Amino acid sequence: MQEQIRPLDILELSAMTSNGLPTAEERARLIGALEEQVLVHGWSHARVAKTILRASAAVWSQIRAGKYPGDTDAYLRRAKKWFEDQAERAVIPQSDYVPTSIGESILRVCQRAWTTPCLAKIVLPSGMGKTAALREFIRRRNTVDQRAAYMQASQALQGPREFMAELCSVLKLKSTFRQLWTTGAGYRHVRDHLATYYDGGANQPFCLVVDEATTLSPKCLNILRNLHDDEGVRLGVVLADTVRLDVELSTSAGFAGGYEQLKTRFGAVYMPPPSSAIERRDVELLANAVADSLGYEGKLPKTTIDFLHKIAGGEGRFRNLVFRMQAVYDMAEQNQLVAEYTPEQLDFASELVTGRVESIHRQLPFRKLTDKPTLRAAV
Repeated sequence: MQEQIRPLDILELSAMTSNGLPTAEERARLIGALEEQVLVHGWSHARVAKTILRASAAVWSQIRAGKYPGDTDAYLRRAKKWFEDQAERAVIPQSDYVPTSIGESILRVCQRAWTTPCLAKIVLPSGMGKTAALREFIRRRNTVDQRAAYMQASQALQGPREFMAELCSVLKLKSTFRQLWTTGAGYRHVRDHLATYYDGGANQPFCLVVDEATTLSPKCLNILRNLHDDEGVRLGVVLADTVRLDVELSTSAGFAGGYEQLKTRFGAVYMPPPSSAIERRDVELLANAVADSLGYEGKLPKTTIDFLHKIAGGEGRFRNLVFRMQAVYDMAEQNQLVAEYTPEQLDFASELVTGRVESIHRQLPFRKLTDKPTLRAAV
């Protein structure tokens, strides 16, 4: 019986086909590329030495002059690997916002939080494109004027003073906060700044989008409520996270009254049932956008969309789709093969992202670059 082909074996074999020693031509090219970082991108020689070669500036100076007595190739191999990593990151871009039905619902909630203004709550499972849609709202809102900001909450911001420092940062007031030694002083500084936007109702308000909001402490969440309630500020606030946000807001959280004052101010909510199925149209939109960003021409075939629709239904949702397609691209690129994103290729590449391949593949489901392309029926 023919042995089953494994993706990891192929990648390891590809990596072992060279002895890793640069040729004389490659040495000259690598040194030229390193010097280009200084001439074109404005790097210092010390930065090139430290960041790329992981060497001292003196060693890099000797390598440039051709006088280094040690193993020059060891440093140039590091340079080659660094340039390859940079190229790989450039070739596989992060997909831009895709207007799925979920993304558009998030945008509507954010817009209502700003125009009303009110508090808004967005609760979605991980991997549904929540962060991309939130950032898209900020981009669109700030295209007109700078009246919105995005905050990525975290455990490091649980204390009120740390939270106020971060709030100053996203509002571009970070430098002034160093002179503010109390949370109260920071709050007044932020309040006065935001009041210049709303001007007691004479102008449009400001909107703050807080992603992974559950990591904030009750005191920090109440600071946001206070900024919303202030008649001179009326800050629009969007709190977004997974279902843990709704669970947290339903508890007493260890302080008097719990979140009662906060919950009654939600004027906009997007919280579809956790069991809601992913729409096939959303999968098709996202999959074709990802394929386009990876250089694929045309529309993906129906069989591919069906396969991706199935894996998007599992934990990780849309993220499963993106990772799987990027894995196919990566595998094809490293082996100089064609990424066509067929169900066979998508399944074969699953070992790189999930460790589980559903079918037994007795041959590589990729064609060579020189092979004649097969005809496909596009949806």
